[in-house]
Amino acid sequence: MLPSREQELSLEQKRILLEVLLNGTITGLKSNIYLFLLFCRLTNGEWIPRAVPANRPSPPPDTMEYSYWMLGLTLLKKRYKWSVFCKFIRFTSSWCEELGLIHRIYLASAYDRVVLTELGSRVVAWIEMYMQVKRESIHIPLSVE
Repeated sequence: MLPSREQELSLEQKRILLEVLLNGTITGLKSNIYLFLLFCRLTNGEWIPRAVPANRPSPPPDTMEYSYWMLGLTLLKKRYKWSVFCKFIRFTSSWCEELGLIHRIYLASAYDRVVLTELGSRVVAWIEMYMQVKRESIHIPLSVE
């Protein structure tokens, strides 16, 4: 699992967190998890940054790093500095890995890869279905003439 000095979550703790994640109320943390999983799906999980120094400049516009950064900012609908965005991706990936939503592949490069697990794919599908039902519950009454 995670390389950490902290004790890992128990199976029961993971189940409770997944129940809370899927309880039907979308909060900030749940939204971040969903957007991270969507980001992984859109990028094929090819770009999970390792530690990025705070003083490292933003990548030049003609690089893949810049493309991933812009994609992430578009999904999040926020404007984060490069180092903050990398920290966000790393932090959220740690949560998702701990919950068993992704499998992280540690590489010798500056970036790791992730693969959505079956559970991760099911969570993304459930959240997307839930959001679609919420949209329809708003639009259906408006279609009555």
